[in-house]
Amino acid sequence: MAAYLEKESRQQCKSQPAGFVDSFLFSCELSSKISSFTFKVDEEDVCEHILTMRLISLGDGVKDECNVIEVVCLDRDRNELSIPVANLKLSVQPMVDLGNFELYPPVTFRLKSGSGPVHVSGNHLIVTTNADGFRQEINQSVEDVPSIQLPQTIKDSSVTVIT
Repeated sequence: MAAYLEKESRQQCKSQPAGFVDSFLFSCELSSKISSFTFKVDEEDVCEHILTMRLISLGDGVKDECNVIEVVCLDRDRNELSIPVANLKLSVQPMVDLGNFELYPPVTFRLKSGSGPVHVSGNHLIVTTNADGFRQEINQSVEDVPSIQLPQTIKDSSVTVIT
């Protein structure tokens, strides 16, 4: 993720064709020392960013206590939501598989209770959505469609409607 946030990497996104998808591993550690992590992207970025969460697991040296992890994100009306996504305890459930739980930045992961460490991992997908590349791709697709030639008998025939 850090590599993408560098300016050179962002420029690379602008040069990709529309619909191009790039994927990076994502991971953060939450503990009593660092209890939250916010994943955000530059607002001027032309690409769409999707964070797919896969696994939340307890780290090495964790106490046998409840560790509640919550996600803070925005709903479609841009209101902030806090949603607990995992309640992990070493002796009961040391990890949870979230499948491909999709989130759109900005997203904050917070260790609501417990001292951790808790590892949150998944994928950071970057989808190129620049309008110029998309228009260029549509124009090329239209040019590639062969024109249909109707046989002479169909062009010259008349249609009779029976009522």
